[in-house]
Amino acid sequence: MYVSDDVSIPYVAHLEAQRGGCCAVFPYFMGRILELPLTTTQDYSLFYILGDYSIELWKKQIHLIMEKQGLVSFIVHPDYIREHTALKICQDLLAHLSDWRDAGKVWVALPQVVGRFFLRKGLTDLARL
Repeated sequence: MYVSDDVSIPYVAHLEAQRGGCCAVFPYFMGRILELPLTTTQDYSLFYILGDYSIELWKKQIHLIMEKQGLVSFIVHPDYIREHTALKICQDLLAHLSDWRDAGKVWVALPQVVGRFFLRKGLTDLARL
């Protein structure tokens, strides 16, 4: 039996409240938990710490992660995108990802679907921490 839960361990967390990260852009197991790491800058850090209201940093991160054939994951908080500018940036990100999906460059899936994929395909030999 494997556990399915919502945890968000970032790849790196140099701008977050607690420094650190898992240093992985690939899913990995922590005991019986399949972890899908957060691999991109969170919306709060992008908008309110960096003051960047564009998707350019996210596009750079996507490119670097895709070069390694890693998992690209985002967290967007509804309370941080209430203002029009932030909401527009998130819509731009979704449009960018949709273009990549439509071109067959990425697989867009919910975390539970990704988890089931790895378990069903027998990819349980992923790195174990």
